[in-house]
Amino acid sequence: MKMSFKLMFYPFKLDCLQLRYPRENLESLTKEILAERLSKFYQKLKQEGGKDYSRSAHVAIRAGLNCYLTSDKVGKTFSIIADPVFKTANKSLNAKLKKIKESGAS
Repeated sequence: MKMSFKLMFYPFKLDCLQLRYPRENLESLTKEILAERLSKFYQKLKQEGGKDYSRSAHVAIRAGLNCYLTSDKVGKTFSIIADPVFKTANKSLNAKLKKIKESGAS
């Protein structure tokens, strides 16, 4: 299961931390900053070739991030799926999922 955590949050860590915010540490971000970063991340999340991931992959990446953040290793006590602070981020993800569906992708 640890491998799944790494695979699911790697795109976020690469995009958000290493490229855009090189001095930030995913594990130490506040809820508010994490929510802001996730809103942008969901909209820009694409495969290496520029193609969108499937809708289910987007949902799995969010679930993987949530599992990683709430794991014993990190110990966050909030859920990026259910916490009201992440409402805007989740709306951003839902908008991206709708866009993918309308484009005819899975």
